[in-house]
Amino acid sequence: MKRITINTLIFCGFAGTAFSQNVGISEAAPNSKLDVVQTETTGNSIEVTHGVTTNASSAVWVKNSGTGFALNASNLLTTNNSAVGRFSQAGTGAGIISLMPAGNSNTSIISLHQGTNSLGIYNEVSDGIGQYNFIGGFNFSQYHDLTTAGGIGGYADMGTQDGAGLMVVAVDNLTTPTAGGDVLGLSAFVRTATPTVGLNVAGAALAGEQYGVGHGILVSHYGNSGRNAEFNIINSTNSDPAIFTSHTGRGSAIIAQNQSNSLIGTISVADIAYTGTHVADHIAVEGASTPSAGWGIGVLGTGNFYGVYANGNLAATGTKTFIIDHPSDPENKMLKHFSIESNEVQPMGTNDFDTTLLDPINNAVAMKN
Repeated sequence: MKRITINTLIFCGFAGTAFSQNVGISEAAPNSKLDVVQTETTGNSIEVTHGVTTNASSAVWVKNSGTGFALNASNLLTTNNSAVGRFSQAGTGAGIISLMPAGNSNTSIISLHQGTNSLGIYNEVSDGIGQYNFIGGFNFSQYHDLTTAGGIGGYADMGTQDGAGLMVVAVDNLTTPTAGGDVLGLSAFVRTATPTVGLNVAGAALAGEQYGVGHGILVSHYGNSGRNAEFNIINSTNSDPAIFTSHTGRGSAIIAQNQSNSLIGTISVADIAYTGTHVADHIAVEGASTPSAGWGIGVLGTGNFYGVYANGNLAATGTKTFIIDHPSDPENKMLKHFSIESNEVQPMGTNDFDTTLLDPINNAVAMKN
């Protein structure tokens, strides 16, 4: 085999038109200016060594003034599972830098993969950031187009390690923030045709499953104003509740507390109201507990001033009673006091009834505590 040194190639490049035809190495009919065919069982087809450490130029610089690719590399062996390109960085610089001129709205890197169950881009970083995107304008940092076959936009598998599936920072300082932007930490637009509930939740803007001892959702608000959470149903024909909670354990479905020790005035721990204009006896708060006949308390009020206070008329169906401890045996007995029913509102006088009938000691209904 005839060997051609690099010096011979350089000489041919300066020899003029007599040597302007294609040059082939182990190729009798070269189809490019330099056509190299590897016929050895080992070794690289082309090897370029940049051995001068003070030289800041590139080891290989490929220029293209046409409309094709500046660099095109292909693996032709269908059973080859090696990467098409490999970049090894022994220094502290970046592995790959893609420079796009200002005003160029095209794509910096395109990964086209027509295989199945494969990875378009794979990053393996022992310590550091797997991917860093710096966007100079108000645009997407990442955009996933799944309109062809659906799927999962982002998937984070941490196994048993600690971490966060998604972390959004929109403040000037993470430790002591003083300013921030108007940012939605998570924004989803979903229009579901067939919502289902189960292990695979469909039709939810936010869905998650918690199997540990932590919280399903944890949101902490440190601002001096603003709601911690807000849920709105905009469709006026929707009759479902804005918030629905269920509990199959022994705890309360909802617990609301205010733990401030420096309140000004009076507050409502739970402020529930109907604020529409539809004229009907709408119910702001409804409580029901009906485990069995004779059991269950719909509403229980406890207070050091009033247990229950009605700002307006008070109405009830059924027997109206109030209970106190029995004076003679407060530890074991209680007194039930019953209201006197009437179809008219009348002032109560001393001669309207026999006061002996209301003797709390002799005529009280006693029951065990």
